Amino acid sequence: MICYIRRSTIDYDIRLHKYINACVETSTPYFAITWDRLLNCKKQYPHEIQLKTKAPYGGGWKNIRGLIMWCFFVYWNLLKNFRRYKVIHACDFDAVILAFPLKLFGKKIVFDIYDSSRYRKAEIFMCKKSDMLILPNKLRFEQLGIKQTDVKRFLEIENVPQFETRPNGDSVIDISKPIKLAYVGVFQRNIRGLENLLKLVDEDNRFELDIAGSGDSFDDIVYNYSRKCHRIHFHGVVNYKKALEIMGDSHFIIALYYLLAPIHKFASPNKYYESLFLNIPIITSSGTLVGNQVKNNDTGYVISDDYPSLKNLFSDIFENYFIEEYDSKKKNCSSLWAQKYSSYFNDILKGEYLDAIKQL
Repeated sequence: MICYIRRSTIDYDIRLHKYINACVETSTPYFAITWDRLLNCKKQYPHEIQLKTKAPYGGGWKNIRGLIMWCFFVYWNLLKNFRRYKVIHACDFDAVILAFPLKLFGKKIVFDIYDSSRYRKAEIFMCKKSDMLILPNKLRFEQLGIKQTDVKRFLEIENVPQFETRPNGDSVIDISKPIKLAYVGVFQRNIRGLENLLKLVDEDNRFELDIAGSGDSFDDIVYNYSRKCHRIHFHGVVNYKKALEIMGDSHFIIALYYLLAPIHKFASPNKYYESLFLNIPIITSSGTLVGNQVKNNDTGYVISDDYPSLKNLFSDIFENYFIEEYDSKKKNCSSLWAQKYSSYFNDILKGEYLDAIKQL
């Protein structure tokens, strides 16, 4: 049996959601210890054990009480179910820190790095000592400062949506209608381009923005923009199904990762793959891993980390050459998804991943 630990819920964590679905579809025994931090998620899976304590994302030290409760909650359930599970799949650094002591009692530890930790030495130690390391891209080894040979076992699992059939993307740029932009994700000040994005839409009536997410005390700013500008639609925190609906109804998916945050150089976001799946070109940052992927496959637009670059991108949006380029990028999205990622869930999640877990 596999025990998953994640400081979120299955319904709101796309990557965890795929692991659980792989277990469900292959009848692999599991349970998941999760945290409903916003108190707005109904338990959708019978083997999900949720902590119900409010701790908003980006709350910092205000969440200290919730973090203490989370630690006790994890250990209580690990001990309570001790005889049931063999493998602990720890989703990110905070989870592996909690799980690692159980290695002394014969449990196998899988360390799945979503985002790099600020505690570099401890993170490297966990990479080397865990029974299996999972990264969304093997280039992350450069970020970690270690080699693949330094870990006991490695598995690359990209952040690919599990869907096997892609909807027909039919977004068409029409001069008589607003250009629809979509941002769905964590709110972070200064490093995700949100300030520039909101400014662009507020000042230019050619655009309409659907934005969903939470964090970094930025919700009020987004809400205030939506109050004064009827073309900005704030959806709050949404589940994955709704997120795909929002992005699928847009002309451009916004996924900017400013290099002001060094970890963004190696970011492996879901948005890149969702762009391919939904057949919607992405707008992302130059000098990043995702930017290089977009540039190499010509599936979107790569810009610098400033307002003029974002604004200038759309300066000729209604010109024939821009529309032709846009249509070409949409075709590239469709082609790449069909050729490389349409069967990824079956081949990797239900195949390589679960096979590796069984061999631990």
